Amino acid sequence: MSAENVKVKYVGSALPGNAETVVLFSTTANTGMGANFISHAQLNRFYMTLINDQAGTLNAYSSVDRGTNWTKIYTAAVAASAANSESPYDFLIEPYADWKLEWVNGATPQTTFRPAMALQGQRNPGA
Repeated sequence: MSAENVKVKYVGSALPGNAETVVLFSTTANTGMGANFISHAQLNRFYMTLINDQAGTLNAYSSVDRGTNWTKIYTAAVAASAANSESPYDFLIEPYADWKLEWVNGATPQTTFRPAMALQGQRNPGA
C-alpha cells in the first residue's frame, strides 16, 4: 500500500544567500532512507511549491551509488514568484535509486523563501 502524501520538511538555510546552494530534499542526507526507498515505499512523485522573492535555479539529480556520484537529470531557471503567489514543481522520481533536489540561489539573497514539499504515491502529476 502506498503512502498517498508524505510531507517533507525543509531544513536548509531559512533565507538562501548570494549564490548559495541548498539541498531541498535528498534520499541520502541523514534521512534514514535506504537505497531504493522511493520504490519500496511506493512513492512516485515529488511535488513542491515555492515562494521566493529572488531568482535562482532548481537542479534535480539521481544516483545509483548512494550519492557518491550524482547525475543531473533536470535544471530550470526560476524567476521570483509573483506577489501573493507560489510556483508549483512536479517530478516523477520512481525510477531512481536515490534522488535529490537543490536550489542554487541567484546573486541576490532571498528575503522570502518558503518551499512546501511532499512525496506522493500517485503516479499522475500533482495539482
